[in-house]
Amino acid sequence: MARLLIALAALAAPEPAPSPPRTNVVVFVIDTVRADRLGAYGGSPKTAPVFDRIASEHFVFESAYAPS
Repeated sequence: MARLLIALAALAAPEPAPSPPRTNVVVFVIDTVRADRLGAYGGSPKTAPVFDRIASEHFVFESAYAPS
């Protein structure tokens, strides 16, 4: 009887929640270009048009800090 109750409890258990989809992260690190030279940050859009297109379609950091 106990085995039957355990089996029924196992069958009645809810399904585990599906895991959320993974997010892809791409970080561009540019050493020799100032932010005011990129169209994504208010500069000339002719400097880096591909970077500006990617930035316009995705999330862009407005402020980031790194220790030296």
